[in-house]
Order: sequence, then structure tokens, then C-alpha cells
Amino acid sequence: MSTDEQTPCPLRCASRSRTRYVLQRFTVRECGSCGFLYRDPPASEAAMEEMYDAPAYLESAYFREQRSHPETSEGPEVAIYREGVALLEHAIGGPAHLLDVGCGAGRFLALARERGWKAEGLEISRTHAREVGARLGLPIHHGHVEQLDLGRHFDAITMWDVLEHVRDPIEALSAARRHLVPGGALLVFTIDCSSLFNQLGHLLHRVGGRRASGTLELLYDEHHNWFFTDATLHRLVELGGFRVDDERHYRAHLRRWLAAIDPPWWLPAAEVVDYVSFGIGRAYRQLWILRPAVS
Repeated sequence: MSTDEQTPCPLRCASRSRTRYVLQRFTVRECGSCGFLYRDPPASEAAMEEMYDAPAYLESAYFREQRSHPETSEGPEVAIYREGVALLEHAIGGPAHLLDVGCGAGRFLALARERGWKAEGLEISRTHAREVGARLGLPIHHGHVEQLDLGRHFDAITMWDVLEHVRDPIEALSAARRHLVPGGALLVFTIDCSSLFNQLGHLLHRVGGRRASGTLELLYDEHHNWFFTDATLHRLVELGGFRVDDERHYRAHLRRWLAAIDPPWWLPAAEVVDYVSFGIGRAYRQLWILRPAVS
């Protein structure tokens, strides 16, 4: 991991970055000051729109599972959704007006409406925006969150597995802050790349080199531009104009998004790691409830 050419840290550090991993489709770089890991180069807006309307993405195991079950059927993902929306209701005093950024196939929007929220969605995939709007009869806007300008404000905004995908995470948070009413709340759900999964992946790579590169390709997904730890997400939250109101951690629940596993023993082994990671405080996923910071 030698230091090489200057690459600005997306969290606005003034130090040099270095190459951490060279993957098939991009390089993972690390800020020499704050340790933030990020994709280099990040996907362009045009590439992102093409990526999220590609059949391989739309027909992935994650979305097939959502379409094959009732919108609000129970399961690990919906259980997390229910806890998240309950935390929002506690934060703002009950169901109100909500915008779900990156609404995907619409499962969370359906659950929010079931609980009495007035819900809208924002989605980069034109296919998902069109299908979810028709199926749920809710306003679904197409576009990037950094360019959000709906001319109205929301009591709550949610970003489920979104912040790691955006073009500019600081601008994404700033846009959300501009669209919250006073006293509103933002929910962010994302991966913690300091999890036990990531630590073991890094260890395998150090021991096995390119022979173990498949693990890194899973951990550093080609759809993600940013790879947060608890520390770098805290710094991002501050730069985006928020403070942390609540924080929860969750298992990965790998079966919800992985279909075919090769070799077949990998998934049971990974699920053991998933349980252990939660038990030792190194869980794979994290949920934050954020409030606009007082200027």
C-alpha cells in the first residue's frame, strides 16, 4: 500500500491518499488522514443511471425476493424497516410526511403507508420509479438526491442502503437537510466496513493475495462509491450538517441478497461470522437517526 498520486479525500481532508486494493473494475483508495475508503474513479452520473436500469441489477436476487413476497411480509429486512420507522415516529412524534430516497422496489414505502405515513419516493432507476409509482399509487420522483429540489419539505427522509451509492455523500446529506422541516429527522442505513466481515476479508487478502480477491469483490461492491466506518460516517454526518440522535447495529442477513453461492459451504460459514460479528460489536450494517445540527 504505497503512497501514490494525490487524490482528494471526499471528506475534504488535505492529505494524500493511497491505493488500498486494486479490484477488477476500480481501485479502493484510502485517505492518509481520516482513513476514509472510497472508489477511484467514482461512477459517473450516466454510468450510475445505466447501472441501475440494467437487467442484471433489476433482476438481482435482492429485488426478485422483494417482488416474490407481499410488500410488507415479515423477514429480516422488513423487521429492520419496522424498527427504523418506529424510531422515526418516536423522533418526530408519529407518522407524518416522508420521502424515501432510493426507494427501489417500494417495500419500505408500502410499509410506511401501512403505518399511516404520507409517503413519496425518489429513485435513480427509471424502471423502478415507473413500476413502483404505478403499483403503489404514490408520487415517485426520478433523479439524484444531490440534485433534489421538490419545492417542499418533509418531516422525515430515509436513505436505506443509499449513501454508499451516491455521487457526493456530503451533497446528498446537505440536500436532505434542506428538505427537512424544523424538528425533522433523517434515517441512514448503510454498511460498516470496519465490520468483522471486512476485517476477515482484509486478512484473507493479506494471506492469499489475488487468490482471495473474490472476497474483496463482494465486500467492495461495484455499485458502491463509498465505504464507511463508524468514524468516517461521523465525520461525514458533521460535514453534511447533522448530529446523531440514535444509532443501531444489525447483522448482514446474507440470504436476503445472495442467490447462488460457490462454494456451497461459504454461506453457512459466513452466517456464523454474521452472528459472531453482532455479538462482539462489529456488525455489518448500521442505522443512524440524524437531526439537523444547530448552526
